[in-house]
Amino acid sequence: MSKMKWLFLVLGVVCMIGACGTRATEATEKAVETETAEESTEQTENESEELAKNESEAKKKAEEKAKKASVETTEKETEKETKAETKASEEAVQVETTANEAQLQAQAQKEAEAQAQKESEAKAKKESEAKAKKESEAKAKKESEAKAKKESEKAAAQAEKEQKQAKKATAKSYIGKTLDALIGAIGSPSSQTTAPSCNGDGEDGIYGYDGFTVYTYEKDGVRTITAVE
Repeated sequence: MSKMKWLFLVLGVVCMIGACGTRATEATEKAVETETAEESTEQTENESEELAKNESEAKKKAEEKAKKASVETTEKETEKETKAETKASEEAVQVETTANEAQLQAQAQKEAEAQAQKESEAKAKKESEAKAKKESEAKAKKESEAKAKKESEKAAAQAEKEQKQAKKATAKSYIGKTLDALIGAIGSPSSQTTAPSCNGDGEDGIYGYDGFTVYTYEKDGVRTITAVE
């Protein structure tokens, strides 16, 4: 209660006590009415202030709630964007990893094919060299055998020639001797022919040996060597 109100109240009381009569009473009533009106006005103001305060608090709460909702929405959107970015990053990493693995696999396959081709070429070269070596050895062997055979044949021919020459020389050494003696020395002739002699009563004989011919004159059963050609 204000000081003015108390003053009117005190004055009213004093006037009543001092027998101021009706005027004091009216003043008192007027003071009470004024007090009541002021109290009503004060109550209205208090109620208005309370209402304004409540409205302010409600507005503040609404703003805080809206702000909180906005923050939550922003956080959810940020989280959603972060998850999306993380997923996209993981997918990109996965794609890159897959690409790298495919590249490595292709490189490994290429290297394996190159190695296989290299080994195949090396094997083919080795087989070719082995075949060439075998053919060369076979050719050398064939040539060696042919040479040996030729030399052997040559040696045999030479030996045979020398043997013929030796037999012929032996036969020549028997000129004037009997054919039987020559046969005893070099063997029988391979062919023979006899005919009446133009030089006498006997027969001429022609005896063929390998490489030469022996001529004889036969009389009284004795065949005498007359020539060797």
